[in-house]
Amino acid sequence: MHILRPSGARPGFYSALTLCLFMAFAARLLVAIVWPQPWRPDEIFQYMEPAHKLAFGTGITTWEWHAGIRSWLVPGIIAQLMKIGAACGITQQLLFIRVCIAFFSLPVVIAFFWPLFQAFV
Repeated sequence: MHILRPSGARPGFYSALTLCLFMAFAARLLVAIVWPQPWRPDEIFQYMEPAHKLAFGTGITTWEWHAGIRSWLVPGIIAQLMKIGAACGITQQLLFIRVCIAFFSLPVVIAFFWPLFQAFV
């Protein structure tokens, strides 16, 4: 049994899953573009500032980074997105990051709906 092609999948399985992914991505884009939530100081100082420092060499890092008690994983991912956005000439970096994070969250939708679609579609 191949993981991407379940045996016995009904004809509407992939079209239903594709529709679900499209609707989930559209909802995430709508929230990211139309109703952006304010960035809170904790998000700025714990993720965006260290990411900006990694990407461009300037930024504020709080004591947690100097003491080594925070992981650089999330700021590292955001820094790479910032570099890609700058290389592509994107001026709205925060919107670009939100759209990318919306896209990266789609596997959660697949993991949640995959068993349901296999059972009912």
